[in-house]
Amino acid sequence: MAFNPSGRSVAFGVIDQDALAGPDRFTIWDVPTRRVIQVLDLSRTFPPPSSRRIPAPAPNAIAFSTDSTSLLVSRDPSPERLEYWSLRHGTRDKVLTGIGGEVLATGTDRRVLATSHGQLQDIESDHVTRKALTVGETTALAFSADGKYLAAGDASGQVTIWDGDGRRRLGQLIPAGAGGTDHVPRGIRALAFAPDSRTLAVTSKDGMLRLWDVASSQQLGSGLPAPGGTDLAVAFSADGNTLQVAGEHVPLRTYRIAPEHIAEAVCKRIKDQASPLLSKTDWAAYGVGAPYRTPC
Repeated sequence: MAFNPSGRSVAFGVIDQDALAGPDRFTIWDVPTRRVIQVLDLSRTFPPPSSRRIPAPAPNAIAFSTDSTSLLVSRDPSPERLEYWSLRHGTRDKVLTGIGGEVLATGTDRRVLATSHGQLQDIESDHVTRKALTVGETTALAFSADGKYLAAGDASGQVTIWDGDGRRRLGQLIPAGAGGTDHVPRGIRALAFAPDSRTLAVTSKDGMLRLWDVASSQQLGSGLPAPGGTDLAVAFSADGNTLQVAGEHVPLRTYRIAPEHIAEAVCKRIKDQASPLLSKTDWAAYGVGAPYRTPC
């Protein structure tokens, strides 16, 4: 499954990895209207000039091109390759070999495609550069909306922040216990940048949702536990004030994360308490340095 850069279209398919022949069918949905706008049947035959008769492997990852005109399809293994399928004509327009992965990510600035196999494709020239994006096995990738950052999560629970071209490492997000020996699975499952690129939401196999400040590489607050198992996908609203999370066994959850919303929620919880959140004695003890007033 993959959303296009605008979030208005989603491609979805159920692939039988054991089937020897295709086609593999993907359905393109219009998200606002919830209507099917296209059905794309992907052939498993090797394109010309290949004379191979054995069907190609089933797709193992998909992504929209940055201009949303093509569906990018990774096939792996033997041989590793990336196919460009035209959404206008339903045809396979281009095939690149030596690139692919279980996770694909494209930036909105049309410069780079990143794969979980440590490959960076220059969109204009199709040149592929190999680079280890994470400490361990890469399990999640995401570009910021402004193309400034690339985040790469790995199986140990760590996230590495790169510049938008994947050339320079800018920071590393390491939650408590990541890479430890307590046998708690912490592999990263999903990543999403806020619209302003300042905050990164991270879900992991330990069932926690964490928010990070990208510039300082510091975690914001404590993690939020997933009530129904591992979180599989995460996304910010367009204004960055809410966060939507999809889990294994529960409906879509929405968190209000804007500071004013958080303050409102805290005050609502304590307004019926017999004593104020911060007494006059505490106010004086902590040296606030201003006339006393109730916090809420």
